[in-house]
This record gives sequence, structure tokens and C-alpha cells, in this order.
Amino acid sequence: MPTQTFYNLSEEKRQRLIEAAIDEFTARSFREASITNIIKQAEIPRGSFYQYFEDLDDLFFYLIKRFVVNLSEHTLIIFEKTSGDFQEVTSAYAEAYIDFVMGSEKSSFYKVIYLNMNSKIKDKIFKAIIQSFKDSPIVYSKFEPHSSLNLNLETSPEYIELIHFTLSVLNHVIAKGFVEEWTIQGTKDLFNRRLEWMSHGVISA
Repeated sequence: MPTQTFYNLSEEKRQRLIEAAIDEFTARSFREASITNIIKQAEIPRGSFYQYFEDLDDLFFYLIKRFVVNLSEHTLIIFEKTSGDFQEVTSAYAEAYIDFVMGSEKSSFYKVIYLNMNSKIKDKIFKAIIQSFKDSPIVYSKFEPHSSLNLNLETSPEYIELIHFTLSVLNHVIAKGFVEEWTIQGTKDLFNRRLEWMSHGVISA
């Protein structure tokens, strides 16, 4: 994560470095990205870069954390509208998440993330989303045992594991959507089919 020196920069300098990094990671794969190109566009000395970030990995994962959509407020509204029905809450959250990732002005950057997805990146995204929930105690409480969600789970670890599994499915669907160049609606439709399987199973009674 960035050093305090980075946060002490003016907003204009921080934004210039962030935009330069996004442009670099969008134009090239993570393995091909270059600190030289970033500092040239951001107009900062190489030595200054290492005062802000440990290395290129550190900068990349900062961007992931910074730009992972924080839907805490939206999630709370979803809970209120759906009375805590798991399938409805998850579908509404996923559709808003897909809109953000695939439909925002930074979608090219997100595409690079998803096309280079590995276990390390998945873990960073998961932790960032969980943290966004924790930052809103009201939202986080909805995922605790005996909450309003209509789930047959008894412990907090089970709830966290369910969130982890659901986000894994969502991330896989988004990655497939980028690879196959699907529309946003097509990506949502696939996730909702997967969610139907999760909610009701695939074996007929």
C-alpha cells in the first residue's frame, strides 16, 4: 500500500500518478508494464516513485483496492427493498457491480485486471469488497448469523465463505464476459443463471 509520503502529495500530483498508472496498465499487460513509462507520464523522478510505492505490484494492487466499487450504501438499499432475500440481494448487487466494472469509463482498465486474473488478484478484490462492507457496520451486520438473510447458515465463517464463493462466481462470469466480448446484459444473464443454480440447485426433485 502507498506510503504516507504519497498521501502527503497534493491531490493534483496524486491524481496525475494514478492516471499515468491506469494508462500504463490499460495499454500493456501487467508483466509488460513499466515504471519508466509511468513516471515519465506523471512527470516525477524515479526516486520519488519508490518513496510512494514499494514496487509496481504495490501500485497495481493499490489501484485495485482504490477502484473496487464500494456498493455499501447501494447494498443497504437492496436489503430494504428485498427484505433480505438472498437471491434478490445477490442479483441486485451483482448487476450493479457488473455495470460498474464493464460500463464505467475505466472499463478498459478493469478488463486488463480480469484478463490477468489470478489467485492473488482474486484475493485482493475479495478483501477490498469485504472491507467495503466492514466500513459500513449496518451493511456488515446483514451478513452475520441470524440476520435477515433467508439462509440456513449458523456461523460467521460460513457467511464469509458464502460471500467468497459468490464473488468467485461473479468474477469468473465478468472475466468470461470480457473474453467473449459479451454485452453487459449478457454477462448479467449468465451470472443470474449461476445464481439460480446456487439458490435452488441443479437436481430436479
